[in-house]
Amino acid sequence: MSIGLVTSLVETGTDGDAGQCRLTVRCGKIAWRAIIDGGNNITGDELLSLSEHIDPARASR
Repeated sequence: MSIGLVTSLVETGTDGDAGQCRLTVRCGKIAWRAIIDGGNNITGDELLSLSEHIDPARASR
């Protein structure tokens, strides 16, 4: 059963970011975002405090 407390979004890089992915995991007003290279290594990450809840389906627009 899914109640949607934690959501995630994976975006595939294009052009200059080809071969990388951006993973965003959200829980309430906090999000963790990681950049992952072609070898599945985290090359960077950040913790974000969101001022309002963002719908993951709309975040990539």
